[in-house]
Amino acid sequence: MEISRRAALTGGSALALAAGLPTAAFAFPAWEARSGLNAAQYQAVFDQMTAQGYRPLVVDGYSVGGGDPLFAAIWMQLPGAAWVARHNMNAGAYQNAFDTFQTQGFRPRWITSYPTPGGDLYAAIWDKSGSAGWVARHGLSPAAFQQAFDQFTAQGYRLTCTSATMNGQSGIWEKLPGPFYAYSGMTSAAYQQRFDQLGAQGFRLRQVKGYNTMAGPRFAAIWDQDGSSAWEAHHNMNAVQFQQTFDQLNAAGFWLSDVTGYDSGGQVTYAGIWQKA
Repeated sequence: MEISRRAALTGGSALALAAGLPTAAFAFPAWEARSGLNAAQYQAVFDQMTAQGYRPLVVDGYSVGGGDPLFAAIWMQLPGAAWVARHNMNAGAYQNAFDTFQTQGFRPRWITSYPTPGGDLYAAIWDKSGSAGWVARHGLSPAAFQQAFDQFTAQGYRLTCTSATMNGQSGIWEKLPGPFYAYSGMTSAAYQQRFDQLGAQGFRLRQVKGYNTMAGPRFAAIWDQDGSSAWEAHHNMNAVQFQQTFDQLNAAGFWLSDVTGYDSGGQVTYAGIWQKA
């Protein structure tokens, strides 16, 4: 297991569950996380969580050995704007959903892309929360994504969510103040190097997406300077290490704020970010 450490660390779970964590100032909202779910299991857990008043914050699709997709997700029991979520959409179905929900006043909050035997699929979360402005793109080539990134950054947008497969990259940008950095196509060593460099400059890891390529695992990630709570990040964890890290950090008062699964040598592997509740 490789550890990226800055102020604190976080890990994930294979079919892990976590309860709400109280703090001195307020009762931290109840949250739950699951990983290693096939599509039917994910739908069943999704329905259960929704019925209990939870809303999805993060969903990540991934596959191992070219098999059917698996899902990891994080839910939190929060009031808030109306939301919708869909998964297992091909590019056309995703675009249709995107257009339909936009006409209904929804905006994308989260997108994940993942490989399947039949081609890349998408899962996404939309809500009706306000925004100073946003743009989104999906399935872009590296060159096209870089062009979009440069254009939107110059217009005052920040990349707030990204996803990638070996076939294309996707992202959501929001018009937000503050510095940020984002990189993709990083090897494990390059990701660790970026992590250390940016951490030394006061940036914290906001999202990481692991994905498989013909040359092995690669990472896309976003750093910013938002927030002041302690946090931790870990990557290249197998399922057992992920569960152990999840349990240790949960006991220490951290909650899992981001999780991604990916294929490393034919084995399911995880990366995650934890924050102090």
